[in-house]
Amino acid sequence: MKNASGFTLIETIIAAGILAVASASIATLFVSSVETNLNNGDRTAAALLLSDKLEQLSVAPLSDSQWLAGNYCEYVSLGFDGNPIVSATDSTLKYLRTWQISATQPKTLTIVLFSNHSAVTGQQTELIRATLLAAAKW
Repeated sequence: MKNASGFTLIETIIAAGILAVASASIATLFVSSVETNLNNGDRTAAALLLSDKLEQLSVAPLSDSQWLAGNYCEYVSLGFDGNPIVSATDSTLKYLRTWQISATQPKTLTIVLFSNHSAVTGQQTELIRATLLAAAKW
């Protein structure tokens, strides 16, 4: 009898196949993780920008021109210092912020933030929406 040592060609091919399948599975996890991180970053920025608009409106009295009924929109982004960059016309900014104020009393305010070009889908995507009632003592 011969002493067999080492691996046969078939065993090596099977091991290489298992390693390839496992590596492909791990690679898809990395891609999914990157997409999730990008999406979460967009949603966090959108929450900050929604809060910023809400803060702007909450300090103004309901008789102020900022509270005139209508539909409004602006392009926004976050600067490196965390402060919002706002433009009425610069569509290259990352987010579109829209808000609608009703003519009824109490006033209804709806603020919606969209990602102009989602990092995940590449399309405009709604990220966050808030609706509230604003009364005189708000």
